[in-house]
Amino acid sequence: MLQVTNDTKEFIENHKSPIIIYSAGNTAHWTGVFMKKCSVDFLCFLDKSVTKESVYYEGKPLYHPRKLSEFRHQQLRIILPLVQYNEVVTELLFAAQKYDLDLLCLVPRYRRIVTKNMCYEINVMLGYFREKLLKCPKDKPPTILSDTCSAGIMYKMLGLPISSPTINVGINSVDFVKLCKNLTKYMEIPMEEIYFGRSMPAPNGSSVYCPAGKIDDVEILFAHETELEKAKRSWNILRENLNYDDVICVLSDRFGAIPPDVMEEFANLPMRKIFLYYLRPPVFIDKNILVENGNVFHDTYTVIENTFDILGFFNKPYTEAINE
Repeated sequence: MLQVTNDTKEFIENHKSPIIIYSAGNTAHWTGVFMKKCSVDFLCFLDKSVTKESVYYEGKPLYHPRKLSEFRHQQLRIILPLVQYNEVVTELLFAAQKYDLDLLCLVPRYRRIVTKNMCYEINVMLGYFREKLLKCPKDKPPTILSDTCSAGIMYKMLGLPISSPTINVGINSVDFVKLCKNLTKYMEIPMEEIYFGRSMPAPNGSSVYCPAGKIDDVEILFAHETELEKAKRSWNILRENLNYDDVICVLSDRFGAIPPDVMEEFANLPMRKIFLYYLRPPVFIDKNILVENGNVFHDTYTVIENTFDILGFFNKPYTEAINE
């Protein structure tokens, strides 16, 4: 028998059978790293590239998939961090029938926050482990404010409940910095005015029309919503979840270059700050701002730790971060 799940928590915590990681690539490496950090043991790695026995990878045995023949009549859990996991699931189905195996397979297939389509997202699967390693109080996740949907992506990567209304929005740089500077003021005002037909520039030079809402003099564009009331209701609910003791502000050049005076105001915000660039890194930027490539946050195929120590950043208190 073979079953497939994308629920990492249920897969790890509600079953006791041995775990095997199928693959010996980069995503398998990080899967093993996180499992070791979270004290989750596993037997070995499987990979078709193995041509001989007594091979070790990341301190664990590495076998050819035919090793499964030695587990006849047993229950096994298998993690498939591969992009082409569908092909392996088919192979494992035949192995389960041939060797009378009871297999539970974990696949990184999730619904995207932007397109709503189900697709491969390795960082969402690893979010279960990152959440275990975060130092923030479990009942008070940080508030991530962003001018694009990057806040929502980061919450999924960290396995955290959403604690910010800016998860699926577009805000111009002037309004975004204004909102961050006067956060309490703007978050105490419910969004009442909302309208349709606002144009938001897209990174490829085109534009999209979407709902927009007003909070005093700040305009919020809902790039991935079509229902006015749904967009307004979502904002008004999520603004109640803010953690004012731990706020991270994420500004980007997704919709165009940032004026120098706006960047200076952003640098002076009394919060941890990230600047995401999508075209090229800025030449000059304040030392208190972490600069990262924004494209990697939208890459569902690559583990974020390859380029950005996301846990290191979120585990570092603001007072320590600005005194480095």
